[in-house]
Amino acid sequence: TQAHDVDFLNSQVVEIFAGKNSVVDFYDIEDSSDRTRRVSTLYLHQEAGSNLMVDGITLKNGMTRNDFIVDLAGDNTELHLLGMAMASGQRHVDNHTMVCHTAKGGHTDELFKYVLDDKAVGSFSGPQRACIDRSPHVLKAAAAHRLRRREVQPRLVDRSD
Repeated sequence: TQAHDVDFLNSQVVEIFAGKNSVVDFYDIEDSSDRTRRVSTLYLHQEAGSNLMVDGITLKNGMTRNDFIVDLAGDNTELHLLGMAMASGQRHVDNHTMVCHTAKGGHTDELFKYVLDDKAVGSFSGPQRACIDRSPHVLKAAAAHRLRRREVQPRLVDRSD
C-alpha cells in the first residue's frame, strides 16, 4: 500500500524470452496511487513455434507509460498483446507497441481498451511498419499484422466549462 501524500516514481523493465515451442502467459497489473508516475518497458523475444500472451492491466494510477517491444524472431510464432485501463480524474494511461516480424508465418493480435471518466486521458500508438527486414515473407507478415490489429480509441470529451 502506498501513502497517498507522497509522490512515487516506478521504473520497471521486464524481459521475456520465449524459447522454441514454448507457451508463456504474462499478466502485468498496476494498482497504485494517483501520485505514482510509472514507466514500464516490456521486451519480448519469440523463437520458432512459441505462443506468447501479454495482458497489461491498469486499474489505478497517476501517470502511466507502457512500452511493449516485440521481436518475432522465429518462424510460426503467435503473439496476443492485450491491454486494459480504467482511469478517472486527472489520470493518464499511454500504451505504445512496436512489433517486429523478422521470420516467416508470425501471427499477431493486439487489443487495447480504455474506460475513461472526468478528464482522464488514454492513448495508444504503434508503428506504421511492423518490420525492419524487407524480404517478401516479412512484408507479407507485416501486412497481415496491420489487418488483424484492432485499436479502440476512446471518445474524447472536453468538459472544461
